[in-house]
Amino acid sequence: MVRLSTNASGQCYPRSLTTQNATVVLAEPWTDTTTSTGRLMLAVLGGLADVERDLIRTRTSEGRIRAIRQGKKWDVLVA
Repeated sequence: MVRLSTNASGQCYPRSLTTQNATVVLAEPWTDTTTSTGRLMLAVLGGLADVERDLIRTRTSEGRIRAIRQGKKWDVLVA
């Protein structure tokens, strides 16, 4: 499945299409947003994307903190 959004808030794109009488139908039947199952799957996948982004953010932050405590230096500007 091509990623339509990277988080749950990005799901407004397919929803906005359906409110304008357009239909989002992808290669698989379970991704058909005209059905309740398709909308559920879109919501679940959006929720999983949110969790994944939070985990990446947390692990990256923990890694930076650990590197600083160990005195490691890198040439990348850290925001």
